[in-house]
Amino acid sequence: MQNNNSFEEIFEKIKNSENILMSLHRGPDGDSLGSCSAMKYFLENSFGKKIKIISSDKIAEKFFEFSFLKDI
Repeated sequence: MQNNNSFEEIFEKIKNSENILMSLHRGPDGDSLGSCSAMKYFLENSFGKKIKIISSDKIAEKFFEFSFLKDI
């Protein structure tokens, strides 16, 4: 059984990284889009990180009105 990383370990990795790649979950929904976009905004503006969000699946057309989709 593999243990998950602690909050402290994850936070240290984020602080020591310049570029961060975030992935939406399969079949991204509004929760996935919103939480990843909010985290991207926070990390860029609070820590000066370069964030890229990717998705292996197409984004549903109903979300196309959101301007932040151009970053995915």
